[in-house]
Amino acid sequence: MNKLLKLLLVFSAVMLLAVTPALAEQGVGTSPYVAHLLTSGLNVGSLAPGQSFWYSYSQSDLGASAIQSIVLNLVFKPGDSRTARQVTFDVYTFEQVKIFLEKGSGGARKTGGGQLVSSDYDPDTGERLWAGALDADEIYYIHIQNKSGLTVDYHLTALSQQNALPASPPGGAITASTSAAVASRPAATASKSPLPPLDSNAAGASEWLMAAQAVQGLSAEEAAAWLKNAAELGWLPGAGSAQSAGAAPASPGQGREKLETETAPANAPAPPAAADNSIYPPEALPLLPKNVNRLAPHAEHWYTFLSDDLDDDLFEEMSLTLFHTPGEGNIANHVNFELFTGDQYQIWTRGTPDDVRNFGAGSQVSRDNDPNTGERIWRGTIVDGDRYYIKVKNDSDLWVDYYLMTGDIINAELGDMRPTYPAGKSLLPAEQIIDVQLPPATTQEPAGASIAHPLTIKAGKHQDWLGAGEDVWFAFRFQNFEQLEPEIRRYTMYLTESPGEGYVANHVNLEVYTYPQLNLWLRGDGALMEPFGVGSREEYNKVNNTQEFVWEGPLVSNSTYFLRVRNDSDSGIFYKLDIQKR
Repeated sequence: MNKLLKLLLVFSAVMLLAVTPALAEQGVGTSPYVAHLLTSGLNVGSLAPGQSFWYSYSQSDLGASAIQSIVLNLVFKPGDSRTARQVTFDVYTFEQVKIFLEKGSGGARKTGGGQLVSSDYDPDTGERLWAGALDADEIYYIHIQNKSGLTVDYHLTALSQQNALPASPPGGAITASTSAAVASRPAATASKSPLPPLDSNAAGASEWLMAAQAVQGLSAEEAAAWLKNAAELGWLPGAGSAQSAGAAPASPGQGREKLETETAPANAPAPPAAADNSIYPPEALPLLPKNVNRLAPHAEHWYTFLSDDLDDDLFEEMSLTLFHTPGEGNIANHVNFELFTGDQYQIWTRGTPDDVRNFGAGSQVSRDNDPNTGERIWRGTIVDGDRYYIKVKNDSDLWVDYYLMTGDIINAELGDMRPTYPAGKSLLPAEQIIDVQLPPATTQEPAGASIAHPLTIKAGKHQDWLGAGEDVWFAFRFQNFEQLEPEIRRYTMYLTESPGEGYVANHVNLEVYTYPQLNLWLRGDGALMEPFGVGSREEYNKVNNTQEFVWEGPLVSNSTYFLRVRNDSDSGIFYKLDIQKR
């Protein structure tokens, strides 16, 4: 008996020694068997070249049986175009994972996969987004793969969608269509149908997609703080809100501010019915020669205009004058306006309004000797064809009436206080402001496929393969926030493609577009877009079988330009793009 027991112990020890190394090799996340449990919110990690990682989740893991859908947002560094295409994630069910383990990824169906998106022009990060339904009795697996030759740091944000929806959407809608969809939705309960993958028209989809975009590019601590504040304010579907159902939504930049609930002082102008009449960039008002309105305490109004006087001058002188009442010193110090270039719009909409940079602001003057009015003046230069935004901000504790006028105005008659537009109201239908919007983040169009979803490129070299009949878009800008006046700098851009024979090179070129051309594409008039410049064809290099195209010209600081590499031939090409400043 003792001999038999000893044999069993020896056999068990041998088997344990044989199995232990195999288990040791399978660290957490290395396979579906040892998948890491997905956390609701941020999941941070790093992948070596060729490495992959597995997460698993279910409805119960995310904390509530009412959850019906999930949004997954993967942001990673580095995010250059080549690396971005080689960092992917796929979603599988339990049954699909079994087939994956038996036959490999090629034989397994997928529930979904992250789509390349470009929510901003950050050249240092890549981003993939996916949204889908969440069945009660199903276990899901996420497979993140780094097929590039570089180490990739990432954070994966998981946002779950419950049955209940908030009565009002979060501030800072991304698109006009999104704003319209949210505004037209009944404020009661939402449809209980599952959220289709990447469908911006589904109830609740816009809130989650905007939340996913808001944390793009943030550190883990910053993103966690943003999500915590958003949940407390009721911006996330299903989260409790400190606001009443009828309260106006706060802007992304006001998450930490206390809502104004006190009655206005007796000496202040009579406030309108709304407690906060702020108007944000997605609903910016068109700038008129005379703009009259009323601002609540700590509220802001945004205006927008497109500079184009149809003359041959690229740069135009412009002045803006702001009058406001009351105007005593302690109030006048807290009322002002700022000017922004159009490319700052994307920074605001991703949920980081404090990061937008102005290129000018009103200077306090007193030229009418009237102690009851405050006065601000700005004079500067703008670029023809560019879009601009103006923010009028009231940081005082009183309501103020203001008059924003184009031109250098002195001793204006301010008796007429009829608002140019009804205060606190959405003032333009969506179809009239589509030219200041970006495409919805839910599009499955890959990065670089159009002017609306460009790849980001800096001065330097970029090379890649471009298929027959395809083109690729890049966004380019050089920043200089040190100078108040626009800086002009000359750049030379070289496009070298191979094969360089005429039958191919005759149908290849480089084109440069200004930022306003994006507006034509967004409203469906892409055929009307005109390039700012095109490459000049150089001599054919017979030795290397390459053809070079060169463009040289001036670019303006803090303005976005789009570069388009076109291949209208019936042959794929290998191209190199080289950007040099002079």
